[in-house]
Amino acid sequence: MTGDTRRYRFEVEYDGALFHGWQFQPGRRSVQGDLEAAFSALLHEKVTVYGAGRTDSGVHALGQVAHINTAKPVVPTQLEFKINGFLKLDLAIRGMRRAHPEFHARHSATARVYRYHVAFRKSPLARGRSWYTRATVDLGLLKRETRRILGEHDFKCFCARSGRHEDTVCEIRRADWKSWPGGIYLELEANRFVHHMIRNLVGTLVPISQGRWPGPSLTELLKRGDRTLAGPTAPARGLCLVRVHYRPRPARRA
Repeated sequence: MTGDTRRYRFEVEYDGALFHGWQFQPGRRSVQGDLEAAFSALLHEKVTVYGAGRTDSGVHALGQVAHINTAKPVVPTQLEFKINGFLKLDLAIRGMRRAHPEFHARHSATARVYRYHVAFRKSPLARGRSWYTRATVDLGLLKRETRRILGEHDFKCFCARSGRHEDTVCEIRRADWKSWPGGIYLELEANRFVHHMIRNLVGTLVPISQGRWPGPSLTELLKRGDRTLAGPTAPARGLCLVRVHYRPRPARRA
């Protein structure tokens, strides 16, 4: 980044239903693509938007974090207002502010928090935000099994084929099942996640808690690392990126 270029960070909220994920894809609508088009049009320069997480097609975000670099003079609150006026109703930014030159939305992140909603009753309003299952769960069993993933493990068995060339070891720092009016949701915090990891975990944990799981135990799945032995991939619509954590940064230079 040159001396004349300044970095700005902001939070991003989106309904993922009509997006083909976060990452730019030629000919397909993406969150990154819409944001880059808006910033580039308003700043009259080519702008790249860097995000904390590359959410998949259909996945939502409440607290995605992103940053841009620009050489143009910017009043963050004014630019935020203009950008939101430019964007469609299923995408918005908030909290735009100057960032330290060394801040990076993805590489500076220390943890990410996701929620996955499971619904037990049919709800037209919740259908785009949850996985509806008619069978009830044994919540005690569900919580006991979920505790097995806490700590550092190799999550290869819950990683999509497209992500298996990467490091599949992750540290789960928190894994809590909580109630909401239509069902339950899993809130997971980890230093990192591999591709489809949360959806594959939910697709395994829910059948286990419903007493209809014919496969190996969760402990055995982690040990064997075989994706074919784990459960199906839960629908993308139930997953939401809630929050991204960062270490405190030194005060920015003037």
